[in-house]
Amino acid sequence: MSHSAKSIRYFGFYLVGLGMSALLLPDLIGEVMGFESVGGAWPRVVGMVVCFLAYYYLTLASLDVRPFFKATVVARLSVPLFFGTFVAMGLERWTLICIGVPDFAGALWTWSALRKDARAEADEPT
Repeated sequence: MSHSAKSIRYFGFYLVGLGMSALLLPDLIGEVMGFESVGGAWPRVVGMVVCFLAYYYLTLASLDVRPFFKATVVARLSVPLFFGTFVAMGLERWTLICIGVPDFAGALWTWSALRKDARAEADEPT
């Protein structure tokens, strides 16, 4: 398994945990971060979507689909920007930014791993 596929696989495991937490304990993350309870089905809907994303990450990691890996870097790097904007607009507490840290760190790891994979392939004899 390539370095970049490993980074995507581990991020997929993180997403499984996050999604299952939202599905099974929907108020847990909110309570820990100091957010108001949303109630209803919406936290569980988000958990379901996150679990589906985890499935994509884990499946595509096993297939070593590097164009997907590259696309995730851009998307995951943008998460703290969106969350920061929501905080700056007064829509949410500053702790929301903390939830974006794993996305940002994971994106940097995948970006670095993609570069490492490219260097390793360039060094391989043809």
